[in-house]
Amino acid sequence: MKNFLNSFRLKTLLIHPNKFKDKRYLLFLCLAFILFVCISIKEGLKVGIGGDFNVFWTSGKNFFLHNDLYSQIGGAKRYIYPPFAAMLFQFLAIFPMNVAASMLSFINLLLFLFSIYLTRSIFELDRKSVV
Repeated sequence: MKNFLNSFRLKTLLIHPNKFKDKRYLLFLCLAFILFVCISIKEGLKVGIGGDFNVFWTSGKNFFLHNDLYSQIGGAKRYIYPPFAAMLFQFLAIFPMNVAASMLSFINLLLFLFSIYLTRSIFELDRKSVV
C-alpha cells in the first residue's frame, strides 16, 4: 500500500534549480507558463461591468484618484468593503480593466500552485513525523 501511495504522490510544480539541466522540465515550465497566460487572458476578456472585479477595479481607481469610495460604482449598488481592499486594488487600476483582470487571474493561478506546494510540504512533514 505504501508503494502505491508513493507512486501517485503529487510532484512539486514550483521551479527547482537542479532540474534546469533537464530539457523536458524546461519544456514543461514553458508549456505551463503559456497555458497560464492563455487561461488568464481568456478569463480577463470575460470581465465586464456589473461583476465583482469591476467593483474592486473601480474602487482601486477611485482610491488612486482620491475620489469617494462609497459612491455608486459601475453595476454595484454600493461599495461595502474596507478602504484597505481599495488600496490593494489601486495597483491594478493603473491598467485597463480587462488587462488588470488577466493579471489578477495569472497571479491567482500562481498562488494556487504555491498552495499545492505548501500542502504537499505539510503532508511530507506529517509523514516523516509518523515514520
